[in-house]
Amino acid sequence: SVLAHFGLVGFEVAPFSDLVEKYQFIPLKGVINSQFWLSLGPDEYGFSADLEMNEASFSNSVSLEQVSGRAQYVGKNLTNGSLKIEDLVIESTKTVLEIPDLEILVNRKYDSESLALLLPSTSVEDLLLGVDFFKSFSVIPVKTIDTLDNFKMKGQIKDLIILADKNSSFTRVVTNFSELEIEKSSTFPKIKGFNGFLNFEKNLGYFDFYNKDFSVDLGMLFPDVWSFSEGRGRLAYEIDGENIKLRSGLLNLKDGNTNGSGKFSLTL
Repeated sequence: SVLAHFGLVGFEVAPFSDLVEKYQFIPLKGVINSQFWLSLGPDEYGFSADLEMNEASFSNSVSLEQVSGRAQYVGKNLTNGSLKIEDLVIESTKTVLEIPDLEILVNRKYDSESLALLLPSTSVEDLLLGVDFFKSFSVIPVKTIDTLDNFKMKGQIKDLIILADKNSSFTRVVTNFSELEIEKSSTFPKIKGFNGFLNFEKNLGYFDFYNKDFSVDLGMLFPDVWSFSEGRGRLAYEIDGENIKLRSGLLNLKDGNTNGSGKFSLTL
């Protein structure tokens, strides 16, 4: 086995771009000021880093003013392993993305490439900001990104898992959420105050909710906002072309002393 430690100060990446251009997450240009620890064994490759990079440019034309954070990678090679990231800060000319804790599992074979992302907690706003950044690296299917772009959402999420397969364009997102707020659009009602669990795929999925004090605005169907003091149930969706089909299991709802239960199905 081999163990090594080295530091880089003012290191220019550009002269070595031919060596890393096939790895889309490694910049082709930039200035590195970082510390690295490397270990090589018979069946394992590992490294850790305290990273700071300025003026980074990638093969997909993405440019960043600064990237900083700590990272640890363990795997068979650079494309089959686990990457743990802490205190990541990504600054571009337009936005600043901060990720305190993130793990990425990558499995690339000759004819397939799959990825799993684990995020313990974040806000919905920061998550969508991250999706907007990573869409440039083609790890999230375009149809999934287009669907998310149609929603304006706020809230908090916990224990987020994203599974993606590049060849099949499959993406699945599961997470717990709280105080979820979705702004009304031409095809979707406004929802405020949802707590629960989400299982999202590009064409179908569901969310279970269980909370107090929430509301649903079906302005395209009813003039008044529906407000509830308590509620629980499952709502499922299916995206069929330009239409979104919503249906529910048995919903239990309460407004003050009034209790109700039932099911519904509608197309938006």
